[in-house]
Parts: sequence; C-alpha cells; structure tokens
Amino acid sequence: MTDLRQMVAAPSMQQELRQLLQYLPRAAKKEASANPNYPLLLKLISKADEQVPLISLAALFNAADPTNNLRPQCEPLDLIEQAENSKGEDRAKAVIRAYLEVAEWLYKPYLRRLWLLSCVITNDWRVRPEHLGNLVVQLERRLADYPSLVEGNAGWRRNAAAHGHWEYVKAEDALVMWDKNRPQEKVPVKELLSQVNSMYQISGPTFTLVAQLYFFRDFMWNTGLAEALIKRT
Repeated sequence: MTDLRQMVAAPSMQQELRQLLQYLPRAAKKEASANPNYPLLLKLISKADEQVPLISLAALFNAADPTNNLRPQCEPLDLIEQAENSKGEDRAKAVIRAYLEVAEWLYKPYLRRLWLLSCVITNDWRVRPEHLGNLVVQLERRLADYPSLVEGNAGWRRNAAAHGHWEYVKAEDALVMWDKNRPQEKVPVKELLSQVNSMYQISGPTFTLVAQLYFFRDFMWNTGLAEALIKRT
C-alpha cells in the first residue's frame, strides 16, 4: 500500500490523474451529445442552478454513480434486443414487456429527478405525484418549454402494458392499447419500439452521462475538489 501511494504521489502520476479527470467530462459530453435531447437537459439544469445554485446536485448526485445505474440500464436490454431481432406477434410481446421494464427501472426514476428540477424553475413545490401517469401529465405541463424531455404517452401506455390492456393486430403489425381513462388506440409496433428506445436512451445512458458531466466538470473542478483529490492521493 505504501509503494502504491508513493507511485501515485509521483509528479508524472499526478499529471496523469489531472488528465484523466479532465478527460472524463469531455468523454461524457461527446457520448451524451449524440442524443438530441442533450441540450434541453443542460438547459433545464442550468435554469435550475440559476435560481438555486447547485440545486441540481440533489437531482443528479445518485444518477452520476454508475453502481446505482448498472442494473437498471441492463435489465431491459435483453427484451429490447429480442424485439429488434424478432417479427410479428413475438416482436409485439417483447416490445410490450420492454416498455414496462424501461418505465419501471429507468423512466420513473428519471421523471422523479426532473420533478425536483421543475419545482425549482416553476417555484411550485407541491408534492410529487406517486403514480407514473399523473407524474407524466403534470411534468409535461411544467416543462412545456422543454419539449421531448417527457414522453406524454408514457403513463397510460405503461399501464396498458402492465395490466394486459392490449391486443395484437397481425394484419397491421400493430397493437391496440387502452387504459381505464384512455380509449383504445392503435399503435404500430415499430412506433412503440422506437418510443421504447427513445425512453431508454434519455432516462438511462444520456441522463447518467449528463449527471457525470455536471459532477466532474461543474462541481468537482469548479469547487476545487478534483485538485484536492489529486493532491490527497
């Protein structure tokens, strides 16, 4: 352990550590920016921090930790892959199951984090809705200036998937879906799969990368924690 500390304390290693901590946010930004919703997320975070400095850290801190996000991001992947590599009713069933998995493992936690940010920018601190359907509806209203951060159909379609309120229409390769407060609607399987992928990307990899970008660049470096960490090693 002593030899390891001496090695890390060497000037050359200190420089390597600085370069690594500078590289990490650049890498996160490059990957996250592939998602078209990336600028909107940054805009929302910046707006919240303008009103309450560093308030977004409360919403992003856990999301930046890979150990908190590994399982949620992995759980739906086999179903998404199955849907992308199958046809007909088999694909439809895989999409329905993937929709439910993405909604529960990733999208609901993502929306809960957006709720905190929305409270700051609207100065409306009412209690967060517990049910996904109500959360989607209210967040879509609150974040009307940030279109596409919230998928307006996510709540009722998740309920349809969860409660078996769907039927496959083979002739049209579509799903008829409904909820107790939503009439039947025909959705092409291809469209639903696209929505599943979109919800997965924004609430999983992209949000995690944005949280890491903020944590490393705007928090660790701007507060001097990165340099302190290097010197401590």
